[in-house]
Amino acid sequence: MSVDELKIWFKKYPQSGRKVIAICETCRKERKLRFCDYGDFCKSCSQTGINNGNHKNNIDIFINENFDKHFCQCGCGQKIIIKREYHRFGIPKYINGHNSKHNHPMKGRDRSGSNGPGWKGGNITLICNECGKEYETILSYKYISKFCSNNCHGKWQSKNKIGENNPNWKGGDIITICKYCNKEFKINLAQKDTRKFCSKKCHDKWRSENKTGENNPNWKGGISFDQYSKEFNRKLKYKIKNKYNNCDYISELNKNNKILDIHHIDYDKTNTNKENLIPLFKYNHGKTNGNRLFWKKLFKYSLEYDKEYYKNKNFNILKDRI
Repeated sequence: MSVDELKIWFKKYPQSGRKVIAICETCRKERKLRFCDYGDFCKSCSQTGINNGNHKNNIDIFINENFDKHFCQCGCGQKIIIKREYHRFGIPKYINGHNSKHNHPMKGRDRSGSNGPGWKGGNITLICNECGKEYETILSYKYISKFCSNNCHGKWQSKNKIGENNPNWKGGDIITICKYCNKEFKINLAQKDTRKFCSKKCHDKWRSENKTGENNPNWKGGISFDQYSKEFNRKLKYKIKNKYNNCDYISELNKNNKILDIHHIDYDKTNTNKENLIPLFKYNHGKTNGNRLFWKKLFKYSLEYDKEYYKNKNFNILKDRI
């Protein structure tokens, strides 16, 4: 469609710069022209025109006027079938696929393989560096391809790119002495500053001798040897477990009826208040021995949260079931 028919021009806007504007041929309203928008009318006018039959009649007139009047310009002599979309985009000069044959030196000939203008000899034959067999490849891989397959490439690398021949080689394994048994053992260079024992047994034995009592970073002055109060008995533990439906307080689950420990939230063994005791799995109970300030605040906040928002639920951790 021509510029005169569509009446498109550039209009300056102070805020957004230049925009392409089109005018509707019926209502004369301005609209922003979007990508691939070739319509003569705005959205409202185009819908009313289709409903009234005006736009459809214009297309039928266009098809009747151009019927059997346009031929392919490649010289084949075939007629161009007029389609409805040509009313909007214009009538093409060639039939689909005939444009490349027009005025071409290879017109009407087969241009594949050696007949093509870009022919440079086709595939070439090379010799595999691993198995020695000949294989074919394209010309552009002449200085890149060295192997007939990925298997040969992998075998060649396993023989020639290991140890010192590898570009990532940094010296290999180093020999160090075990901190417990004083035996020599090999480690990777990346473990130089981290690994100090030859095995897990030596590590555990060294910890049992050097990380107990006051030497342990979790030492709290020997409070683990303090005795529990007389009220902290089996009957109280049973009541606390029953209060929480025999479930772990953190996960609220108890698969396969695992054994539950009773945890003191404030870490005071003499405090047997119901709100200070919760059931935990042994795995979770062991976690609470580290970073006690965090766990203490977390459990207290959780109890206050449940007290405020979960009063009407069947499973309420503060509901007295004892």
